[in-house]
Amino acid sequence: MNNIGKIEFYDEIKDGIGSRNSREFLKQLFIDFSKKCRSYFDVTGDLPYIYREQQIHSVLVSVIDNIADAILVECPTNRKKRGYDPSHGWIDYWVKYGNTIFLIELKHSYNGLKSNGFKEKSKEEWKTANKQLKQIPKRDIDDFKINKKDNVVKIALQFNTTYTTAKDNNFSFIECENIGKKIMKSLDKNSLKPNFIAHWHIHKDMQVEYDYTNGTEKYPYVHMLAKL
Repeated sequence: MNNIGKIEFYDEIKDGIGSRNSREFLKQLFIDFSKKCRSYFDVTGDLPYIYREQQIHSVLVSVIDNIADAILVECPTNRKKRGYDPSHGWIDYWVKYGNTIFLIELKHSYNGLKSNGFKEKSKEEWKTANKQLKQIPKRDIDDFKINKKDNVVKIALQFNTTYTTAKDNNFSFIECENIGKKIMKSLDKNSLKPNFIAHWHIHKDMQVEYDYTNGTEKYPYVHMLAKL
């Protein structure tokens, strides 16, 4: 991956039902995500992970379609409300990968290079993704299966883009890892610590400057957080 940059994974997924497929899926998803971002950059000179959740969707749907057996976007489901009355909702992705069904809620967030962990807004996004998955009633889980032997794994997934001013230019993978560790630590107290994280130190020639009204920014790191 010479033209991508450097990627490493931190994996705390406990062995159990669907764990092997989950590890395999998340690693391949992020590697292919980075490659897809690279190919998009080569054509457009633009970076899809600097925008919002919708732009992340446009990359991930293509990636998942290539590595999984089937994918459905905005899968309908019931969610628990107060008093356990179901309310209608949607899951971002329903994915079949071998004998595992993934129910994925996707979020996207940002953090400044010098910030100490996650912003409150980013934490709220992460909490929302986890809450949405917890609200799916257990009695409905079998409805997502194709075969009785399928495993169902719920995954909260959040892509986090690090931004900084154009004056900063001494980026390193160690710094990328440290940012990931700060994010993990800031979520640990809320019992929402991810059990899988991908660290991506973006290739130097993709660290382009973007001019805005209030200044110029570049984006040296991307992290993918996952909680199963």
